[in-house]
Amino acid sequence: SEVDAHGILTARVGVRTEDARWDLSLWAKNLTDEEYFQTLSPGNTGSVGGVVGEPRYVGVTVRTNF
Repeated sequence: SEVDAHGILTARVGVRTEDARWDLSLWAKNLTDEEYFQTLSPGNTGSVGGVVGEPRYVGVTVRTNF
């Protein structure tokens, strides 16, 4: 089995204080919510199993240095 070509858009935007003590970022993976398979494997019975790629998800990261 072949997995079709696909592209995944990942983005991150953030701000940091001048002294780098605080950092705040908003990020997203699979921003376009592309549906894709990571792998496809044919079985002996004619069935095909696959691993579905992750859907879009977003998050926020806050960091501080002491």
